[in-house]
Amino acid sequence: MITRGMNIKEIIKEYEIDEAEMIEQHVKVNEDKNYRRFIMQNLRGNKTWIFKPRHFKSRRGNNYMIIPVSRGYPQYKKYGLEVHTYLYYRIDDSNYYVVSQTDIDDNTYGYTFYNPHFFNRYQERLVQKDIPRLELITRFFKENYEKSVMRFFNSMPELKWLEEKYPNGYYSYGPEGITLGTMSEKWSIECERAVFFANTFITRDMIKEGQKEIMESMKEVIEEWKQKEERI
Repeated sequence: MITRGMNIKEIIKEYEIDEAEMIEQHVKVNEDKNYRRFIMQNLRGNKTWIFKPRHFKSRRGNNYMIIPVSRGYPQYKKYGLEVHTYLYYRIDDSNYYVVSQTDIDDNTYGYTFYNPHFFNRYQERLVQKDIPRLELITRFFKENYEKSVMRFFNSMPELKWLEEKYPNGYYSYGPEGITLGTMSEKWSIECERAVFFANTFITRDMIKEGQKEIMESMKEVIEEWKQKEERI
């Protein structure tokens, strides 16, 4: 179970220990006849459908959210449902943190950490109303689970100057907006897996309104994470 004082490596270890139970949950989802009935009746083509997220607690006491996704009956018949899994946890009475596995390529994955500040910005800049925090997190991943390939600033000549200001910075597009974050060299070496910090959320309108706002947002949260990453 995740407790106060655990570092990034210890939290990832909790996730990895629970992976067998995640697989059990994925099997249960794919054996659920209600999904099959709905897909056969409504998704005979290749239409994508995102089902309502489900939650479960592992035997170690860790909380997970899983989002079943269908790509239509032909894909379901061949591969079953896609199931995306997210670990969420609180430290004392603080807001939730979330961890997800991030595919880097077909054979490599890492971990992305979302901190409370990220969800604060998502709420302020897009949702713009008060809703329970876990409901807010559920909404974010349900609406934005499918993102474009993560792009590092140093991979694009026009953004090279950002890499100088924010080493290992990246952006990722989602249906509702853009995630800005960084890759932690320290924790990537320590965990032998790429470790990313999703630092803030911005809307597309913010990009149109001016780069200064974006840069200030990034600077604010990246500095915050530099101070906190040792003890999250």
